[in-house]
Amino acid sequence: GGRASMQENFVANTSHELRTPLNCIVGVTDLLLLQGSNETVTEMVTMIKTSANSLLALINDLLEFAKLKQGQMKLIYSSMRIRSFVENIVMSMSVLYEKGGIDFCYWIARDCPDAFENDENRLRQILFNLLSNSTKFTQKGHILLKVKRAIKDLLGSKVPFLHFSVSDSGVGIPPEDVQNLFTRFFQVDRHQHKKVGTGIGLSISKQMVELMGGHIEVESELGVGTTFSFYIPLEALPSVSDADSLVVKVVPSNPEIDYTPHISHEEYTSVNHLVLILLGNEVISKTVDEAMTKEYSYRCQRMKSVENLNKKIEELFIESGRNVNPERGRDSGMEMSVFTISVGNPTVKRLSILLELKDLDTLNTSNLYKLQLNGVHIQIVMALSHSASCLIETESEELRDFQLNLVRKPFNISKIASTLRIRNAAEMSDKEVETPEILSRNSPMIAESPERSSMLNPADMNVTSKLPSFSLHQAMFTTLPNSPGYFTATSTTPTEEKSKEIQESPQTKAKDLLILIVEDDKTNQKVLQLMLERIKGVKYEIANNGLEGVDNYKEKKSQGIKYDCIFMDSQMPVMDGSTATAEIRRMEEEDRTGFGRTFVTALTANALMDEKNHYFRTLVDDFLTKPIMFKTFSEKIELLQHNGPKEATKEA
Repeated sequence: GGRASMQENFVANTSHELRTPLNCIVGVTDLLLLQGSNETVTEMVTMIKTSANSLLALINDLLEFAKLKQGQMKLIYSSMRIRSFVENIVMSMSVLYEKGGIDFCYWIARDCPDAFENDENRLRQILFNLLSNSTKFTQKGHILLKVKRAIKDLLGSKVPFLHFSVSDSGVGIPPEDVQNLFTRFFQVDRHQHKKVGTGIGLSISKQMVELMGGHIEVESELGVGTTFSFYIPLEALPSVSDADSLVVKVVPSNPEIDYTPHISHEEYTSVNHLVLILLGNEVISKTVDEAMTKEYSYRCQRMKSVENLNKKIEELFIESGRNVNPERGRDSGMEMSVFTISVGNPTVKRLSILLELKDLDTLNTSNLYKLQLNGVHIQIVMALSHSASCLIETESEELRDFQLNLVRKPFNISKIASTLRIRNAAEMSDKEVETPEILSRNSPMIAESPERSSMLNPADMNVTSKLPSFSLHQAMFTTLPNSPGYFTATSTTPTEEKSKEIQESPQTKAKDLLILIVEDDKTNQKVLQLMLERIKGVKYEIANNGLEGVDNYKEKKSQGIKYDCIFMDSQMPVMDGSTATAEIRRMEEEDRTGFGRTFVTALTANALMDEKNHYFRTLVDDFLTKPIMFKTFSEKIELLQHNGPKEATKEA
C-alpha cells in the first residue's frame, strides 16, 4: 500500500511540475502564431502547439489517474442544459470528422429533460474520450451519438437515468480484448502493431461514470464497429456508504430549470406531407428516418439512389396529375397503369426532399416543377459540411421556385426536424422562428435553418451560439489527437491582428488597467509579460512570491491606488498563493476606508483543484489553468477593461 501511494504521489507531483515548462511552450507558440508569419512557419508552430496539447492531455490523464487511485477525485455537481452541452462538444470536434470524411449524426431524444445535474467538466471529459476514440479508429463511415432517457431500478425504486451511446463503423475490437478494455494501460492492438494513446482514458472514464452512480458497457464486432454506452442518473444520487465526501453538490444556480421530461406537443407535420431521404451513409439515413418517424411523426421514405428518387418523383407527379386533372397524365405521354401507387396513403400535398448537396445536380427538377404546378409544395433540404461555403450557384430556373433549405453537418436530428417542419404564416410571425439566413445571391430562397436546435429555449440561443473555447477550466480537453486543424492557427497579418485587438466602442471606452502578476517562475513571468505587451492599455507590475505580492498591495493601498486585477500563482516559495490571497482578504475586511475588494485571479497548474487549492478557490474571484492560452488571457483582460471586475467572471 505505502509503496503504491508513494508512486501515485510521485505521479501527481511530477505531472504538476511538467506543466510549468509546458506553460512556456504553449504561451510562446500562441504568441508566435499571432505574428502572422509565412505559411510554413505557421504550419511548424501549429505542429508544436498540437504536440504540446497532446502532452498536456497525457499529463492530465496521469494526474486524474493518480487522483482516482488516491480516492481524492471529487465531483462538483451543478445544473446543466443537456442540449447545448452535447451540441457544443459535437461542434467543437467537427473539424475531426470532416477531416476524416466521416459522417456524424447526433440525436437527443425529445423526452430528455431540458436540464440535469452533473459535473460538467467530468462528463465532458468522458464524452470527449469516447468520441475521440471513435474518430481515431474510424477510417470511413459514420459516428452516431444518441442521448435518451431511461428508467432503471435502483434499490427497489425507479430512478431516471440518461443513456448516452456512441456507435461507430470503425475497426472494431476482438472479442478476447473486450473484457480488458477498461483495465488501466491496456491497449487493443488495433492498428497493425501501432499503439495509440496510453490506454488510460477508458479506465478513467469508467471510474468516473461509476463515481456518478452509473455504469458503462461496450459492444463491438471486429471489422464492423463499436458501441460504447453509459448510463448516469439525471440528478446527483445521495451517496451510499462512506463515499459521501466524493460528491460536492452545488446548488443549481438557476432554480427555474426544469428536470422533468421535455415532451413537446408541437406538431411538425401533417398527413399530406411526405419526406424523401437520400443520404450517403446508410446507417445515418436509417437513423434520420427512424427519428423523424418515431419522434416527430413524419411520413418518410428512404431512397437508395438518385435514380430511385427521380422515379419516386415521377410516380408522385402522375398521382398528382390524377388528382388535379385525370387527362394530364396521358398528355405527357405516360401510361398511368405502369405505376402503382401504394394504396391507403393520403394524397401528397407537400413534398420534402433531404439530400446531400452533391446529388442536387442529378435531381430531376423538371418533374418537381410539374409537381409544383399540380399544387404540391416542394421543399429541398440540402446537407453540406460544417465548413463548406454556403454560396450555391442555382443556375437552373426551376430551383428558384422551390423552398430551399440547408442543414449543416454534423447531422442534428432536432435541427432536421425543425427544418422540415411546416411553417404557416401565423407561425412565421412568432418570435421563436428565426429568419433564415439568405445564402445565395442568385437564389434568394435558399435558407439555412436556425443555427441551433429548435429544442433549445430561446433564452439559450445566445449562450450556445458561441463555440466554447476549451482552454480555461477544461485544460484537459484542449487536445484532440493529431488534429492541427482543431487549434485554429490564425493566419492573419500583423496589421489585421492589431486592428482586431480591443476595438474601443464609444460607449465602453476601455480604461487603462493596473495589473499585478505574482509568479515565481522567471519563464512564466516573461510569457505573461509578452502577452500583456500585446494588449493595449495595460500597465503591470511583477512580484516574485506571495510575500512580495502582499507588500506591493499594501504599498499601493497606502497611496490610495487599487490594482484592477492580481494574477496570483498558487505554488510559490516564501509565501504561496492561497496564504497571500487570504492575507489580502483579511486586510480588506479590516479596512474601514471603503477601499473595496480587489479582483484576484488564481493561476494554477492543477486543473484538478485538490484540498489546498480548493481553499484557494474560495478566496479568489476567478482562475486560469496553466498552460495559459493567449486568447483566454486577452479575453479576461478585455472583459476587465470594458466591464470592470464584476463582469469578468461571468464569461469564464
